[in-house]
Amino acid sequence: MEKIELLQNSTMASNRIVWLNGEILSEDEARISPFDLGFSVGDGCFESLVTYDRMPFAFSRHHARLMASAEAMGMNVDSIPSKEELFQAVRTVIERNKLADPMCIRIAVTSGLSLLGLLRCGAPCTVMVAAVPGGRQGDTCSVMTSSYMRNDKSPFKGIKTLSYIENMMILAEAVGKGMGEALLANTSGQICSGTISNVFWVQDGVVKTCPLEGGAFPGVTRGLVMELCRSLGIACVEAYEPFSSLQSLEEVFLTSSLCEVQPVAMIDGRRLFPGATTMRLRKAFADLIDDSLDP
Repeated sequence: MEKIELLQNSTMASNRIVWLNGEILSEDEARISPFDLGFSVGDGCFESLVTYDRMPFAFSRHHARLMASAEAMGMNVDSIPSKEELFQAVRTVIERNKLADPMCIRIAVTSGLSLLGLLRCGAPCTVMVAAVPGGRQGDTCSVMTSSYMRNDKSPFKGIKTLSYIENMMILAEAVGKGMGEALLANTSGQICSGTISNVFWVQDGVVKTCPLEGGAFPGVTRGLVMELCRSLGIACVEAYEPFSSLQSLEEVFLTSSLCEVQPVAMIDGRRLFPGATTMRLRKAFADLIDDSLDP
């Protein structure tokens, strides 16, 4: 709740600085055409990064996923600035906004202008970099199970498109009930993901999470946690588990850029306690951040 209030308050500011198509502009100066496909039909993708020591964390992985998403959507990837230019854009936005760590950096790419309604016309992509206060995440998170499902049959599964209203509405329902996240099943009734996070669970010492094919999002933190498991000698597998099992699992945690590794303390009012494996991974992730900001 504190993070959401902080973000809402930040929308009152008028001196925020953004990077838009190569220009450094104030929020009031920045303009996107009403004919931009990102605005008119949500044709675009984005990445959200978090900063430590006023530097973007895991930029290379986020950039690779951004480009993979843009390519999968058939966007004009040749018009997207280079990795080096985008990195400098992020650094500039961080420095010009003077926000405290952690801040959330948004890189958004749209298919650009079109006067043809739903059809692209080969225009250069619109690219924006912006920053908002990230807010401090709690040591644990309370979640609810949602009656909505993640569409693991969608051709756009695994792509962080600008069309995010489904996630927004489900998350808003959870927040309205005093929860920090909502967990969703896929269309086969298996544990899939949260609205803005991936979900892991621990059974008999084995860390498990839904396969990408089952609708899990290819999260940067998800991938890093799975790599940490291998380096620490912790068994970790992608597995399917009935969604109903969330009512009996004893060790569950979430991963995302903002929450890092966050133990789940309550599911639908049922109390859980952070497990030893979760806390070991939470510490290992913190150590990873200390060791490298671009792992």
